[in-house]
Amino acid sequence: ALVNITAATAAWSGFVSVWQPRTVPLRTSNLNGQGGQVNANSSIVPIDADGNIMVFTSSRTHLIIDLLGFFDVAPGGVATSGRLVPVTPVRAVDTRAASSAGNLYTESLDGATPVVNAPLAGLFALPADVTLVAAMVTAIAPNGSNSGFVVVHGHGTTVPTSSNVNVNGHGDVRPNLVVVAVGADGSIDLRLKDVADVLIDVVGYFTDSSAPSSSVGTYVPITPSREVDTRSFI
Repeated sequence: ALVNITAATAAWSGFVSVWQPRTVPLRTSNLNGQGGQVNANSSIVPIDADGNIMVFTSSRTHLIIDLLGFFDVAPGGVATSGRLVPVTPVRAVDTRAASSAGNLYTESLDGATPVVNAPLAGLFALPADVTLVAAMVTAIAPNGSNSGFVVVHGHGTTVPTSSNVNVNGHGDVRPNLVVVAVGADGSIDLRLKDVADVLIDVVGYFTDSSAPSSSVGTYVPITPSREVDTRSFI
């Protein structure tokens, strides 16, 4: 399912994790936010046979979940390209930890801009010829007051003029769902502006024209509907 998750006026800074029922809870976050704020993020979440998801919040907060659409067997149509293949979410990059097996990023500078390069193709349950990846990218701001952002793009491709994640400084932690085309070498670059650390949690990939024709995994949009609002229970 494609959902938008909102944490409203959390009692303290924390995170929200969402996963499929009757599977192992994940050590990845779908939403991060500061106490007292209203924070939102879109997520692609596997549902179980009963149509349910599990939601955990580390802070006492109200939760709002809006259903935007789903990836399933599309009625009356098949395609090769653009079908979602979900994977068990896995942390591919965590710059708070040293580079090691399973955390294979490298860091460099492009002028004054820090750049994190993350190899993805053939790793983290992704095929070696993957071209388009869905991932949750989380930016962690330094303790200073400057606002910052992260730009994500395929390695060796033109740097976009738009950002993917924005933070407000003062240690702010913000995630966002990103769909990014990998570079020719199978990696992506994350360009950091006033961002101290960055995390990448891979959640799936999209098929290309070499995939077999099928309707499975095709995105089916719906009229957005509010499925959960814990504020209504008061």
